[in-house]
Amino acid sequence: MPWKNLFAGLCASLLLVMPPLADAAEADRQAVISGDGCKLCDLRYEEFSRLDLPNLDVSGSYLFASNFAWSILKGAKFESSVLVLARMEWADLDETTLAKADLTRAALFRSTFRSANLRLANLTEANLSNSVVDDANFNTATLPRANFTEADGRRAVFRNADLRGAVMRDADLRDADFQGANLVGVDFTGADLTGANLAGANLFGAILDHSQLVRTNLRDVNLANASVVGTNLNAANLQHSSLHGVDFSKAIMQNANTLDADFCGAVMADGTPGKCRGGGKSGTAPALVPAPAKPGSET
Repeated sequence: MPWKNLFAGLCASLLLVMPPLADAAEADRQAVISGDGCKLCDLRYEEFSRLDLPNLDVSGSYLFASNFAWSILKGAKFESSVLVLARMEWADLDETTLAKADLTRAALFRSTFRSANLRLANLTEANLSNSVVDDANFNTATLPRANFTEADGRRAVFRNADLRGAVMRDADLRDADFQGANLVGVDFTGADLTGANLAGANLFGAILDHSQLVRTNLRDVNLANASVVGTNLNAANLQHSSLHGVDFSKAIMQNANTLDADFCGAVMADGTPGKCRGGGKSGTAPALVPAPAKPGSET
């Protein structure tokens, strides 16, 4: 019957087409393994672990669930690549370009990202615990619920980044730049933010217990309903900040600049109620909702 002949013809055509497609995929994989790179390639689920691939260029490639664990990728280019669920733990990613890449739920723990470019990257729920991100650029990146526990992020730039609900417990963030960032609900417990710049950031409901905020710039921040128990705020700048309902119990606030800061409803270090801005009556602060993060200039 004619339809049977048609079906047989289609099957034969597929058999003729499939080997070239498989050959092309293998050629792309070998191009990466050899270090030649492969732009705009489909490399999903591919295995590239424990390889020496400095300056590799896979910009714009589809690398869903690919494995680069333990690889040397210094100076590599992953710009605009899809790395959702990728494995990149214990990897050398210093000076890499990951701008606009999608690293949602990627495993990036114990890797190094020194001076890496992650501007506008999506790292939602990515695991960067114990990683080194010194001098890395996360400007305007999307990082909700990302894990930076015990990460080393000295001088890292998170300006205007979205870090809602991120975990940065015990992280070293000295001299980091969080200007205008959305830090609602971020857990900074035990983190070192000495000399960091958080001007204009939204820290509504953040946890900063037992952290170091020495000489930290907190000017114009929204710190309402945050917890700052036992925190060192020596010489911190809190000018014009909203500190409604903040718990400063046992905090150190020597030489802190609190000019025009609003402590309405806050619990001060000595347990006394804070003073409202403008000399108003202290007491329970009005209910607040997280304000949008204030924009800062981009780098």
